[in-house]
Amino acid sequence: MSHPRNWLSVAGLIAVTVIAVGWATPSWAVEFPACPGCRTTSLLLSLAGNFQQPGDPCNPEGESVALAGEVHVVTQIVAQVGVPPVGYFVTNVYLNMAGVQGTGQASGDLYIGTGGGQNFRGVQYPVSPISPSPLIPAIFTLEPTNGCASVPLPVEFRAVFGSDGTLLPQSTVSLGGIVP
Repeated sequence: MSHPRNWLSVAGLIAVTVIAVGWATPSWAVEFPACPGCRTTSLLLSLAGNFQQPGDPCNPEGESVALAGEVHVVTQIVAQVGVPPVGYFVTNVYLNMAGVQGTGQASGDLYIGTGGGQNFRGVQYPVSPISPSPLIPAIFTLEPTNGCASVPLPVEFRAVFGSDGTLLPQSTVSLGGIVP
C-alpha cells in the first residue's frame, strides 16, 4: 500500500514543479515596454503584373502570365520602442493569397496563385512614415490548371504604418524577383 502513496507524492512534486516553471518567464524572453499603439490590422492589397512562367515539359518555351488579384495582409504590432516620430514597431506579418489568377498569354491556360500562412515574426518597422520600411519577400505557388507542375511565385510586401500602428492602404504588394 505504501507504493501508491509514494507514487502520488512524486507525481505531486512533479506537478508543482511544472506549474512553477510554467508561470515563470524564461530568462531569454524579450521584455518590451507597454505598447499604447499595439494593434492588429487586416487589409486586402491589390497584386497585379506579368509573371514569366519558366519553361517546363508541358510548355518548353514558358510564357508570360498576366496576374491579378489580392493578397490578404494582417499585421500585429506587438511592441513599440521609442516615441513617434523616433523608434520602431515590432510587428508580426501574415500574408495569404486571395483570388490571384491569370491567363497565359501564349497558351490561354488559367493559372492560380495559391498559398497562405507566410508568417514573419518580429519585423522592425520605423515609426516615422518618412523612414524606409523593410521589403519582405514571400514565396507563394503559381498553379497551372493544365496539369503541369506548379512553380514558385515570389511576392514582395512593403508596409506603411500610421503613427498609431495601423497598417495603411498605401502599403504595397508586388511580384518579386527571381526565385533562388
